[in-house]
Amino acid sequence: MIFVNDLSDWVKSSILIFADDTKIWTIIKDTGDSDLLQQDLNMLMELSKQWLLAFNTEKCNVMHIGHDLPTVYTMSDENNTIQLETITVEKDLGVYITNDLKSREQCIQAARKAQSVLGMIKRQFKIIEGKILE
Repeated sequence: MIFVNDLSDWVKSSILIFADDTKIWTIIKDTGDSDLLQQDLNMLMELSKQWLLAFNTEKCNVMHIGHDLPTVYTMSDENNTIQLETITVEKDLGVYITNDLKSREQCIQAARKAQSVLGMIKRQFKIIEGKILE
């Protein structure tokens, strides 16, 4: 019997599990590496069926960091196979990760949030310390 803590023994790619979130990754140098990653995805799908803990395939996606090989990954859900969507930005635990690993998106989102809070403050408090806010 395989348990969640033993996944790293069964999956060849790197894997990270936190609560109900699973991330799997590997370095892709050629199509052989891509095939190994697909095999690991297939293994995870089989184990999820055994444990009766289905993956939400609509939330599963792929991010290519540092390579542009034409790789496609799929997950089989019940009787149908779903091709995983390729994304360029992912928010994880409040941090935005982009496929170029630059911090631009994180800065944009932080500034947007700050502007939103500042706007809320201005709407709620018309006068602060004798100054009229516009």
